[in-house]
Amino acid sequence: MNSKNEYKINRVDQVEKLLSLIDNNNTIDEIDKVNEKNKVLDALFSDTNKKNGIYNINGSSDDFHNLSISALTIDGDYQLAFQVAVAGLQLHQFNTDLLADAIRYGNKCQDIDTCYTYFNTLKKIEYQKWTWRAFSFSIDFLLETLSNLDSISFNSTVSEIEKISENYLKYYITDDSYFCKSKVFASQGNRDAEQKILQEALEKVTYCTKCWLKLADLYIDNGDFKHAKIYVSYLRKTPNSKSDVNLAYVYYLDGLCKLKEMLDKDDYPEIEVRNAYNSFKRALFHHSANQNLKQSIIDDIEQLQFESFYQCPFDYKHISTAD
Repeated sequence: MNSKNEYKINRVDQVEKLLSLIDNNNTIDEIDKVNEKNKVLDALFSDTNKKNGIYNINGSSDDFHNLSISALTIDGDYQLAFQVAVAGLQLHQFNTDLLADAIRYGNKCQDIDTCYTYFNTLKKIEYQKWTWRAFSFSIDFLLETLSNLDSISFNSTVSEIEKISENYLKYYITDDSYFCKSKVFASQGNRDAEQKILQEALEKVTYCTKCWLKLADLYIDNGDFKHAKIYVSYLRKTPNSKSDVNLAYVYYLDGLCKLKEMLDKDDYPEIEVRNAYNSFKRALFHHSANQNLKQSIIDDIEQLQFESFYQCPFDYKHISTAD
């Protein structure tokens, strides 16, 4: 690979091809792959591709959207993903996917003013032309702004969110459209309406991974582990759960439900204890487990040991501190 940045690129499709070649290069390790990918992206956004302060980069709207995702997966750099989306909007000003990407990534970078600029552009486009990302990312962005608004702006933004969420459900009957509507109710403290819309999703959508997980959380908050366990079971048995929810958290909830069931009965059959330990182990081993989740798992493992007198069969403290 290039020891210096000798890439000459001004087309997005060239970048994707190079990133794929780097991924498939078995002669370099993962760190070198990340470094090489960053060189490719640096070349795309070099000053040689600038004219009058604007990047002269060619590509379709889909090319830019896909590259923003690729940029994010390299090393979690939201700023770079944001830069890709903004560059795409220079060519495709009213593409709703790119507008949604810019709103999402800009929000992650705390560039709120720019997010509002793109959101205002998005609002000029009729709802039936919005992609699901335009609805979903706009709702998330506006919900996050609520805590910083005065009463007048707050009320108008709440009305805006409600309108967008209603139209999301009008044009997309999906797990995410129902989940977003539930988040709107949750932001208003309306727990009954939140649970009702989540239950409605179960009747309209075959696989409701986000809604299942939220229902499990709500039941657990109410101490109803029996019903929570039903939705956790759905999540464990559904293949597309891998891309929609944090599986480490799902495995943790599975172990937690098993633990609470034994605590309620004050009975600890060895096979059930081992099943709970297995769920906690899967949660700890999973790459998506963060430190806060790991600490919760440790606490519950230690409670299970204390209550059942069965020692954990794996070195959970060692696993929990691994990155």
